[in-house]
Amino acid sequence: MILDTLIFSVPEAAAIAWLICGLTGTKMDFIKIIALGVLMGLLSAAIRPLTGSYILNVIAYTSVLMALFSIFRISSFSKRLTSVLIAMSVYLMIEFLNIKAIQTIFRLDPAIIIDNIVLRFLWFIPQLTAAMLVAFLITKYNCSLFTEE
Repeated sequence: MILDTLIFSVPEAAAIAWLICGLTGTKMDFIKIIALGVLMGLLSAAIRPLTGSYILNVIAYTSVLMALFSIFRISSFSKRLTSVLIAMSVYLMIEFLNIKAIQTIFRLDPAIIIDNIVLRFLWFIPQLTAAMLVAFLITKYNCSLFTEE
């Protein structure tokens, strides 16, 4: 459980937090993004066993993200809400495409991967890399959803 949290939940949460910061146009140093990722990763690991369903987990995850970004006062409510929902949608799309691509290319059964942490990690790396690349590009080229007037 702890190893899963450190390997999967924390980096995933950091990538999503970076996406949200980029989409809101918030200038946040990388240490704070990592801190948010660690906090969100730990919370998501605690929530996951309670939800029991993938869709309920996504809803709970999104709600906790909104709460954390509200506590840290990242942007206005409407910007936060829009950015959190879009960042979650982008991440879920990347996750779906990654799963489909790897299943198709390597003809792997997802049931086998769940039990093998090395395969799960190798399955996870392209999705994490893609999410971080999107976050980097959004941040680097100031492609936030909102313009300041």
